[in-house]
Amino acid sequence: MTDSSDVSTLIAQIELARTRRLDPAHPDTEAIRSTSLKALDPTLLRDYLTSCRSRSRRLAALDDTEVLRAAGVIAPSGEVTLAGIYAMGKNPQRYRPSLGITAAVLMPVGAKERTRDLIHVTGPIPDLLDGAMPWIARNTPTSIRYDDLGNSREVPVLPMWAVRELLVNALVHRNLDAATEAERIELRVVGSTLVITSPGGLRGITEDALGQPDSKCAVNPVLYEICKNLHTTDGARLITDESGIREVRDAAARADLPDPILRDSGVRFTAILRWPATETAETAEKAAETAEEEKEAALPSPPSLSALQLVSEPS
Repeated sequence: MTDSSDVSTLIAQIELARTRRLDPAHPDTEAIRSTSLKALDPTLLRDYLTSCRSRSRRLAALDDTEVLRAAGVIAPSGEVTLAGIYAMGKNPQRYRPSLGITAAVLMPVGAKERTRDLIHVTGPIPDLLDGAMPWIARNTPTSIRYDDLGNSREVPVLPMWAVRELLVNALVHRNLDAATEAERIELRVVGSTLVITSPGGLRGITEDALGQPDSKCAVNPVLYEICKNLHTTDGARLITDESGIREVRDAAARADLPDPILRDSGVRFTAILRWPATETAETAEKAAETAEEEKEAALPSPPSLSALQLVSEPS
């Protein structure tokens, strides 16, 4: 049951969503007080500067501080912006505890335990992605595929490129306003459904326009541009010009999966991927509702894990 504080929070979020549509703000440019470049991960920072200079002749002529100021990583005051901390910080959750991911497998009604493999993933955006993808892989099924020579191999039933794209979207386009400071990105596996939920709704675009040509609209434009020059530990670029919702739908179709369900409530955005056998659009929507109800029921707090420390909890 929802208490009065939950209702007040929801009302505040709805009002915020309405205000943002009329007068868009960019909290990703906010300067984080008393921070300096020492708050940033040196490896990510070095990689970022190298990438910026390789892609822009104008930036190549600037020194490090000038590049970072031009890109919005640091504010005119010299302090690091929220975008810079979230993208490359040594410990972003020190400044905003909600800038992380909570993941859990929700067990069927009547099971001995409500959840399985419950974790928190922390760190900057590349670490969040690196930490969440293995969790998704180990909690979603595989299938046997055969190559042209008849050799069998085990592959994920979900196209992991599409999963990655949806997760990157959740990380980069989540709301960073004060009204959602307590809201983390949430991953839930419910039956044969993967539910990815991020705080905040769409801005400057409708559900129907998602995936259409020239329909991209960044919620956090400074953060989005920073992430174009970041890489994960495998060397893959975090954001590419070829990625997007249209490509996610194409990947699902090639894998003979149902079309992803994308739902904007105004204060929350949910992406749902389904795999074969049992899930229809109706049951997938129910799975998303179950994930939301479980959130309100206050999941037990798991240990906070960095991307390099993730381990499965015993069932």
